[in-house]
Amino acid sequence: MDNALSRIALASPPTLLEIFLYVIVASFLLVTIYRLTLHPLAKYPGPLRYKISGWPLVYQCYKGNRHLYSLRDHEKYGPIVRTSPNSLSFSSPKALHQIYGSRAINVRKSKFYETLDAGPGGATTHTEIDKERHAARRRILNHAFSEAAIRETETFVIDNVGKFIKLIGPNDSENDEGWSTPRNMSDWLNWMAYDIMGNLVFGKSYNCLGSEEHREMPRLMTEGTKFGYWFAYLPCAPVLQPLAKTSFMQWIGGDTVRDNAVLGEYAISQFEERAALEKRRLEGKEKPPTHKDLMHYLLNNFDPKTGMRPTTDELKGDTLSLIGAGADTIATTLSAAFFYLARNESVLRRLLSEIRNTFGCLDEIHSSPKMDSCVYLNACIEETLRLAPAVASQLPREVMRGGIVIDGEYVPEGIVVGVPSYVVHHTREAFPQSWSFQPERWIAGSELADHSTVVSKEDIARAREAMCPFSLGSRGCIGKTFAYMEMRIALASVLWSYDFKEVGGRERKGGGGRDLEIGRERQDEFQIFDCFGADRDGPVLRFRKRE
Repeated sequence: MDNALSRIALASPPTLLEIFLYVIVASFLLVTIYRLTLHPLAKYPGPLRYKISGWPLVYQCYKGNRHLYSLRDHEKYGPIVRTSPNSLSFSSPKALHQIYGSRAINVRKSKFYETLDAGPGGATTHTEIDKERHAARRRILNHAFSEAAIRETETFVIDNVGKFIKLIGPNDSENDEGWSTPRNMSDWLNWMAYDIMGNLVFGKSYNCLGSEEHREMPRLMTEGTKFGYWFAYLPCAPVLQPLAKTSFMQWIGGDTVRDNAVLGEYAISQFEERAALEKRRLEGKEKPPTHKDLMHYLLNNFDPKTGMRPTTDELKGDTLSLIGAGADTIATTLSAAFFYLARNESVLRRLLSEIRNTFGCLDEIHSSPKMDSCVYLNACIEETLRLAPAVASQLPREVMRGGIVIDGEYVPEGIVVGVPSYVVHHTREAFPQSWSFQPERWIAGSELADHSTVVSKEDIARAREAMCPFSLGSRGCIGKTFAYMEMRIALASVLWSYDFKEVGGRERKGGGGRDLEIGRERQDEFQIFDCFGADRDGPVLRFRKRE
């Protein structure tokens, strides 16, 4: 006994490092116990690792498969899943409207959006957390997306689509029975979309279609978005956020962040050049434009309710955000549309018939009663948006003081909630045979593929309640009307001009496969990689002038 006591007495005291490690381990154990037992979300189901730490979510965002995990988790655990220590994911259409449906709902954009502001310029309208300031900035943007403004910008779309049509078809050197060489549609549609958005925002095309000079821009924008997506979900993001615009960020993000900084500087130079042009026009030193671009409206309008004008930094942020988000949505949706049309012959035949019987020539393809009459075209676009939403995961919302009831569950202040669009778009109650591409589900009186279901108006209403490709409410996509106009014109123009087919063998891209990760095994599902946008590859098509 004496020997034991003497050994204890002679033992050296713990070092500072050992004390630090003891504190870390004890803190981790205490936090883990709290999160599993006493935390307000302790009762909700979900994988154990989600309940303990936010790092699994970061990993999913980094890999681009968060939407796949969300679907798998909801299938296993039900309509409410705890996705991190402080967040819940919901999957019902009811929850969708209770979270995003109106500005009056007691939620706001989460702190995730603060880190997204690490890019060039100031906070964008898209990332603005303050409800009142967001509403004011949204009212300014409304001028740029009014019906009259969209009519003016349609010429930008038609001109760039016309250029796209000429370039994707066969040329004189391609003489394989009139078929073009293979075209990766994700690339070509990216270039077209960025050219359109350059025209729309700054009044001039980037000429990605005609020159390789600016073709890196879409890739750099996507890579920057990927980095920002997982970085914004880091548990330590609030601590790192003040360093986001310093060289420290380049040390973390490497070439991706450095390249994105160059892209940001280029976009800012474009903004400053366009702002200087607007000033000269107002002074009478330059002729007024034939068609007004978005910058005209942003530089010359203010919020009619508060008198607020956005700062120059905020305008810089908005222009880059509008170009990136607008181009990504259009390119993703059209890539997916060509994929599904190429793999669904009966749908393609019906759509070709509608387009070619409705329009007598390419010049007739524009917004008009004829375009409005293309019911099947609209249904194909809607079905594509359902299966391949450009933002596949949830848009995070933080519950404000007083809490909120979602799907009958009281959720307290500070909890982050959301509904993943990829999940709710596959709700079986709203979308029977949810994995198949069936535009008929959007047309009353049509039969679904198994001939057991005739679509009613009530079915369509139920489906629309579960659709959110552009989000909902006051914070939904302000460019939704423009996006639909662009997609209709582009898709109708290609189908009027060309026949097309998908290539086979190793060049075949876009679909899933059994050799891919869980959730990507469906060969006839267009694969998107979630990055708060959508990265993609394919389909690869060949074109021939219509017979």
